[in-house]
Amino acid sequence: MSASSRQLIERAIEREPRLTYFGIGVYAENRKRAADVDREFNLLRTQLLSPEGLAEVDLCERWLSEGQDLDKRNSYGLKHEVENWADAYISNGALIAAALGLGYEYAVSGPNVVLSVAS
Repeated sequence: MSASSRQLIERAIEREPRLTYFGIGVYAENRKRAADVDREFNLLRTQLLSPEGLAEVDLCERWLSEGQDLDKRNSYGLKHEVENWADAYISNGALIAAALGLGYEYAVSGPNVVLSVAS
């Protein structure tokens, strides 16, 4: 895995502070107590920065470097494309981290992002 995976995550978090392994925030966040959200957020952030999470970000970076058409594409759908390409599980957060870390423009859509090519 490239050393840049951690750097991509750090850049992505600067752009989107609620980034976790799940995606943006935590699952069903609005239906949970604040303490539970905080605990789950910390666990999911740790998971994104784990060796497995870093490896997933690395795969996403490699897939993105092949010049994929991302304009107006949802991160959750794209993560499935990376999974097919890599024959490995990829989290939504890993795909988002790689794309945002590489500088792609985006709009938040629930736990996902919609990517667009910068003009």
